[in-house]
Amino acid sequence: MVCQFLFKPSMVGILLVPVNLQQHLPEHWSKIVDLNLLKTIEEQLGEEFLPEPKNVFRALNLVPEKVKVLILGQDPYPNPEHAMGLAFSVNKNVSVLPASLKNIFKELESDLGVVRTNGDLSDWVDKGVLLLNSSLTFNPTQPRQHLNWLEFVYQINHRICWQKRCDRSSMGKPCNYDERFLFTRSRYYLCSSKSTLGL
Repeated sequence: MVCQFLFKPSMVGILLVPVNLQQHLPEHWSKIVDLNLLKTIEEQLGEEFLPEPKNVFRALNLVPEKVKVLILGQDPYPNPEHAMGLAFSVNKNVSVLPASLKNIFKELESDLGVVRTNGDLSDWVDKGVLLLNSSLTFNPTQPRQHLNWLEFVYQINHRICWQKRCDRSSMGKPCNYDERFLFTRSRYYLCSSKSTLGL
């Protein structure tokens, strides 16, 4: 599978029309996030990115009121066969798991005796776990490009963790180095760790 070119060939003057991500944003979150910020991100995305547009907001199919735990990762997987819109998760048919997911499963089995049969974490979502990356897209040609996703994700983080009880776990540098993701209050638990690649 190859990365799709996501700019339409139609022209407006001399400008290409950028991809429309807002059409994939679930309505219950569109009232919470800054849509002007999202528009800016759309304009800056570039010609190719992961995951495919319909899966960029897949994690946000979980409505705010049902979020019990927020697991905050870094970027989508750089492999188009792995990136599917949920942090750390891959599709069921992926036979070779990413190293970070292998380490998570290793710890699950070691600590809790839980053995996973595939890398799809959709069942966690069904239980109220929001699997969100701090950058919702990955550009293979500009791997350090995070655009304004951190600000966008902060709005989601703020909504579910300041306005309701929610347990959070953050993994990786973007989460640890931004103080807005590290606030603590007695009404929820916060667990922060380094990248799962180093477990």
